[in-house]
Amino acid sequence: MFTQILPIHYSNGDILRKYLDRKFPGQSYTASMRNNNWTIEVPRRLTQAEIDELNEEMRVHFHGY
Repeated sequence: MFTQILPIHYSNGDILRKYLDRKFPGQSYTASMRNNNWTIEVPRRLTQAEIDELNEEMRVHFHGY
C-alpha cells in the first residue's frame, strides 16, 4: 500500500471514494481528511493526471461547472 496526501480541499469524501472504487475495483484502500487535505492509502500511487481528474470531478460536483 502507498500513502499519498492529496491537495484536494473538498471535505465530502463521496466523490473521492467513488473514484477510488473505479480505480481499484475489489481492492482495499483508506481515505481520511487530515489538515484540510485527503490522505489515502492505495494499492498504487495515483498519477498526477489521475489526481487532476479527481480534483476536476470534485470541483464539478461541488460547484456545478
